[in-house]
Amino acid sequence: MEMNKKPGIYQIFNTVTGQCYIGQSSSPTRRCSQHRKLLTQGKDVKILQAAYRLHGVDSFEYRLICNVELQHLSECENYWISYWDQNGGTYNSIKNNTKKHKAKVERIIEPISRPFSKSHKDKLSDALQGRIFSEE
Repeated sequence: MEMNKKPGIYQIFNTVTGQCYIGQSSSPTRRCSQHRKLLTQGKDVKILQAAYRLHGVDSFEYRLICNVELQHLSECENYWISYWDQNGGTYNSIKNNTKKHKAKVERIIEPISRPFSKSHKDKLSDALQGRIFSEE
């Protein structure tokens, strides 16, 4: 993840399963470094820690999704969790996504990169084919 001192939303992406963990921080680069350290020590979020043990350190990418003003961090985090719950799955979840909420968040985020290309979406789709969801 590139160095960034602005508040924002970050993603810890599992390249094997297509699942991710979404988080918010006033300093996403520093927060991702903390996650790396906690994961190597076996002390991070339980479900993320289990995936880390199963798939290994090289199966995770740390990405900055967007920069956002501090007062909008929680709204944006909820939006991206909801988005990824529907597009690959997350290691965290929310229950309060609405069209009104989505429209509000889309006005305040500052995307870091362009949307996924059709090729990237196709690769994600192929990777998730036949995926079995467990009760864990």
